[in-house]
Amino acid sequence: MDRRTFKFIGWLLLGLGGGLLELQDGKALLAEKADKQDVKLCDSTTEFIATFEFLRKNGGAGMKDEVARGVADHVARGCDGASTRFEETYGLLTKMGVSQIKSLEMSIEFSRLDSDIQRNFFEILKHSYLSEFFDYDFDVALRIAFEFSRDLKGNHVRARDDFISLVKFCLDKKNMALPANVCGLMALDLVRLSPYFPMGIFKPFTEFYEKLRVGESYGLSVRDTIEVVMRVLRYGPRSPDNFNRAYDYALSEKGLRARPREALLFALRMARRSATGQPLPLAKGEDSELMVERARKK
Repeated sequence: MDRRTFKFIGWLLLGLGGGLLELQDGKALLAEKADKQDVKLCDSTTEFIATFEFLRKNGGAGMKDEVARGVADHVARGCDGASTRFEETYGLLTKMGVSQIKSLEMSIEFSRLDSDIQRNFFEILKHSYLSEFFDYDFDVALRIAFEFSRDLKGNHVRARDDFISLVKFCLDKKNMALPANVCGLMALDLVRLSPYFPMGIFKPFTEFYEKLRVGESYGLSVRDTIEVVMRVLRYGPRSPDNFNRAYDYALSEKGLRARPREALLFALRMARRSATGQPLPLAKGEDSELMVERARKK
């Protein structure tokens, strides 16, 4: 038994032990949750039995009853439908060659999530675009599909369509022509904004990107265009228009008569003021920096 498997089994057994503690404080816990959200009534035993029997038949020769029992206990916490979500996710991942431990971990998590989120994960992972784009790096594809479906809020269908369209546009040699993993990270960043734009994020992105790339006033490189787009769109649906109008006014003889660099800084400042409060939750950190850095070579 390798170290990771041992830790996973320990986590499952700890969950079983935790179930005894839950019994002691059950009434207090239920009352506390009732104050915060609607209480869901669950056929937990049905979910446990279905999961346990499924793993006995499909878990492989190395699947011990204690492990199957621990997994089933965690799945039963996901209320009605949890076992079905677990079985579907586990079946898909194992067929794709994902390790058993990883398949169990992800399937347990999806058993607790809404069925729409699970369907979103399936659509992104199985979509022909994804297999075409990322089949050389399945770990990247799996991570993107998982984060996209788990973390996204709002209209999942529109966001999924935005994601696929963004990746396709990014890979197209007539448009951005960037590497597949860069396109995936960029789309994952941008699609977080989709719920905040009335028609989704794809159209605002492509219109703004093309204006910055080919417009007479801008003509920016791919790398600089991505950086500007990311800075601007996170301030909401009015930010591109505010940016463009501010830039044109800053350059105008009747306006600020600024130089191009000064006009760009002024436009970015006006874009930041397109919405009050905090900027929208665009992903930030190493992924965004990596995406811009790799685009620098273009």
